[in-house]
Amino acid sequence: ILSELRTLLISKHKDYGHDNIYNTFGDVGVLIRVMDKVNRIKNLILKELQHESVDDNWKDIANYAVIALMLSRNIFDSPMKDDIVLGENKNDI
Repeated sequence: ILSELRTLLISKHKDYGHDNIYNTFGDVGVLIRVMDKVNRIKNLILKELQHESVDDNWKDIANYAVIALMLSRNIFDSPMKDDIVLGENKNDI
């Protein structure tokens, strides 16, 4: 699961960059994104919607938690590479 989350985080970071989530609302932006995902999960469960999976939204929430921690440690601007081995450089994801 952690490998899936890491791959997804790196992929989305490459697509959207760090400015997408942080520059507009700062730390609150992460919280807003998490609440969007919580509401989406609620709708998926209660309304039995089929266009996306509950698991995908849980993965997004997990990655938003990682982003929040990275922001609090001032390492969100650090490189995110898909070819590094975890633990080699504590500033890389």
